[in-house]
Amino acid sequence: MNHKKEILKNSFSLLSAQFIIASVAIIFLAITSRLLTKEEMAIVATFYIISSIISVISSFGFPVTLLREVPALLAKKELKKAQKLIKATFLYPLIFTAILSVILIFYSDYISKLLLKTSQYALQIKIVVGVVFIATLLNLLIIILQSLQQFPKISALLIFNNILQRIAALGFFSLWRINGYLIGWGLGIILTIFLALYFCRKYLFIPSGISNFPRLFRFSFPYYVSSFARYFFTQSDQFLVGIFFTPQTLALYYICRRFFDFSYQIIQNVLDPLALKIAEFKAEGFKKIEKAIYFGIRILAYIFVPFSLGLASLSYFILELFGGSKYISGYPILFLLSVSLLFFAYFSFFETFVYILDLPKRKLHLEIILGITQLLLTVILIKILGLTGVALSILFTYLIGIKIAYLWAKEKIKVKVDVKSLLKIISFGLIMTVILIGLQKIYYNFYIIPLYIITGALFFSLASLLTLKKEDWQTLKDILPPKIFELLPFKK
Repeated sequence: MNHKKEILKNSFSLLSAQFIIASVAIIFLAITSRLLTKEEMAIVATFYIISSIISVISSFGFPVTLLREVPALLAKKELKKAQKLIKATFLYPLIFTAILSVILIFYSDYISKLLLKTSQYALQIKIVVGVVFIATLLNLLIIILQSLQQFPKISALLIFNNILQRIAALGFFSLWRINGYLIGWGLGIILTIFLALYFCRKYLFIPSGISNFPRLFRFSFPYYVSSFARYFFTQSDQFLVGIFFTPQTLALYYICRRFFDFSYQIIQNVLDPLALKIAEFKAEGFKKIEKAIYFGIRILAYIFVPFSLGLASLSYFILELFGGSKYISGYPILFLLSVSLLFFAYFSFFETFVYILDLPKRKLHLEIILGITQLLLTVILIKILGLTGVALSILFTYLIGIKIAYLWAKEKIKVKVDVKSLLKIISFGLIMTVILIGLQKIYYNFYIIPLYIITGALFFSLASLLTLKKEDWQTLKDILPPKIFELLPFKK
């Protein structure tokens, strides 16, 4: 199998796994949002807050080093060096995570007061920290398997873990409410860990020594800084909501944020193979990259304008369907988060070019700038607009990121934008949004919303097909099966 086919196979394996995981997670969220009180859902939100903080602090930037270095070492048949690096990347973060966990358990009263506004949930915080430690152990094993390029095993583990932990969480919830939910979640992860350890046994349990910590830390330090910057840029909003708002508001934001995260992952999975393809163009010269940017900007609009604005238009319906009546009041937040997905797609697109055009330090600088921007904007807009300000800060930060990445890319190459086509696509998306929202305002019925979705999708699809350029039709012909392509109307 050649390299390109191997990449496509691995990408498809992970994409399929992510789709299954997201489907299971959404169904599970629809169940738990109705079973758990808002206070209990806020405790679940603290799991993700604490998990993301511990993950960043204890990583030391080692995972990126592992993913970059181990494949090269194995290609050179340097198994001992690979084993040393794998053990170091596993043991050092795990030991530091254990130390952090003990400290957080000791201060669980204060954490409960900070995030949940009362110390009565200190026991639940202790359980959360214990589950975070277990989850960190599994994440480290998954990263090892990624470095070994064992993608089918990763996919199987992720699916197995996500189904098992949710079944266990619901089972134990029926016995001990939120405490049982958290314990079941952790037990499900433990069973997956045994399987992951078996897959990694060749690299963890054979005597081979371990890489030197100071040397490895110095090498990984830029990645460590980058992980902090990306935390503030992409994940600090939930922590700030926990600090500034009540547990009930944290629960509401958590539900909205989960749908944003699911969509975020879908977009990332679409863009990752595109980034790999664009990286291949570098060897053919900047002209090829310039053409990829020109074409990519338009194609992304065809994909993510209806995706983003469609989700935004259906915010109320989505929260009623998956969040239950308790969370419907959060639809303006989900609306703004959904709109920001379009800007995230373009930011990721331009950030890829910043990296490909030999500007890795600029990429780090961009992440630091946006991390600080996100933090400051969130704090300022919270004071002015409340929870709406949090969602707006994400949207504005992505816009700023697009502008900076665009300007930096222009320093190396000519960045042309088909403004006329882009405005047409956006206008079609806005009309689709008006149609969807208008139909819901005229007559809202939970069971006929799918008909409204079909109406909006048909309008956008037909309007887009009528205005597609010849080169776009050629691209569709190249990527679609012939029988499906022949069914499309208005071909040029």
